[in-house]
Amino acid sequence: MLRYLLRRTAAAALMLVLLSMVTFALLRAAPGDPIAAYVSPTIPMSARAIAALRHRLGLDLPLAEQYLLWAWHALNGNLGRSIGHGEIPVAMLIADRIGPTVLLMGTGILLSTGFGVVLGIVAAVWRGGTLDALLAGLGALALASPAFLTGLLALFLFAARWHLLPAGGLITPGGGGWADVAWHLVLPASVLAAAQIAMPLRYMRAAMIESLGTQYVRTARAKGLSPARVVLLHALRNALLPVVTLTGATIGTAIGGAVFVESVFDWPGMGSLLVSAVSARDYPLVMGIALVVGAFVLAANLVTDLVYAAVDPRIRIA
Repeated sequence: MLRYLLRRTAAAALMLVLLSMVTFALLRAAPGDPIAAYVSPTIPMSARAIAALRHRLGLDLPLAEQYLLWAWHALNGNLGRSIGHGEIPVAMLIADRIGPTVLLMGTGILLSTGFGVVLGIVAAVWRGGTLDALLAGLGALALASPAFLTGLLALFLFAARWHLLPAGGLITPGGGGWADVAWHLVLPASVLAAAQIAMPLRYMRAAMIESLGTQYVRTARAKGLSPARVVLLHALRNALLPVVTLTGATIGTAIGGAVFVESVFDWPGMGSLLVSAVSARDYPLVMGIALVVGAFVLAANLVTDLVYAAVDPRIRIA
């Protein structure tokens, strides 16, 4: 198990380095001069002043040296200073926004996985019927609906038209407390969960159908066990293994959905921060967010692999 852990950790570290290299290269290959983000269009600067600023920022170095310099600072905990937020350290900006994003993503993934597992069991037990067809249609609709479109529709119905839930933000102005945060979380987390629910539903349905057809399940039925006992205590245990792997894989897609959901509902997380950073061509902030998000996704997948290996010994033996 230790050797498996070391191998997976080394692979995750290598993937994080490759991700940072690709992101850095893509930002530098984007149209326009990076120095333009540091120069105000309303304040004229001489060519000598611009050259001095370029030298101070290291933008006159070869691309490989620029990346190595950034990587060295990142290893020491220095992600640079934001261009569009008054030279505030990037690490400080990310630290302020990471909590709301983790809260939103965690709640959305918990809801989508929980409801997806339950609905997948229902669809498998009553497969071929009207309920199975209805759930399959709802899953396909959720899979085909973009998160921003679902978010706008939910915002119009539940906030603007029916006034049932807050329109956005993390807390009510002048309010606060966990109850207020939870009330504001309902709508964006539900939208994020709706965008993610199709995959666990489909995986759970397929795994349960396979599990219900195994010999040990037929034996349990022959012994006279109740249908609920057969499904929940015998078939469900092995059917959950694919869902464990899927949960780790959905974190990456949940981050992509969170970008749109946070923008629609004005949620003060890393997704909305990334959108503003890209719009302002805030290169240090974009690199910092990409590094943190990449590390988070890789860590989540590593934990998922370890849980799967602990549940199924064949994985770590292979």
